[in-house]
Amino acid sequence: MSGIQLIALDLDGTLLNSALKVSEGNAAAVKRALDKGVRVVLATSRWFGLAKRTADRLGIDTPLVCSNGALIRDPTGDRELLHLRLDQDLAHEATALGDERGWEMFTTIEDATFMRARPGVIPERLPAGLRITERHAEEVARGHHTAVRTGLRIARAR
Repeated sequence: MSGIQLIALDLDGTLLNSALKVSEGNAAAVKRALDKGVRVVLATSRWFGLAKRTADRLGIDTPLVCSNGALIRDPTGDRELLHLRLDQDLAHEATALGDERGWEMFTTIEDATFMRARPGVIPERLPAGLRITERHAEEVARGHHTAVRTGLRIARAR
C-alpha cells in the first residue's frame, strides 16, 4: 500500500473548535480519509470520554490515545492497550502542591476526571466523567486507590 496510511489528530484546536465541536469541514475530511482506507487515530491530552464521544461521532474505530498518552484504549472501552499510572503517594504530593499554588489541574482517577470550578462552568452540563473539585489531593486520597489511574495534567499556572 502506498500513500497515507494513518492520520493522528489532536482534539483541541485541531479537530475540535473552541466549543468542543467538530466542524462540518473537519467531519467531511475525516470521512474522506476513512473512505480511502486511511486509519484515523485520535491522540489527545483529554480524558477517554471526550475522545470516545468524538470518535463515535466520526465513525473512528481505532484505539484512542488519551490523557497525554498515559492511556491507550479500544474505542469500545472494553480493553486497555496501554495504561501508565502514577503511584498514589507521588500523585498526592503533586496534587497537594498544585492545590496549594492554585494550579489549574485535571486529575483522572478510575473513570472520573476532576477539575476546579471556573467562571461560566455549569457542573450539570459537564460531559459524563468530568467532575468539579476544589482540592485534587483530597480526590487522590479518597477511597483506597493503589494508583492514580491515568495521572494528572497541569494545564497552566493561574
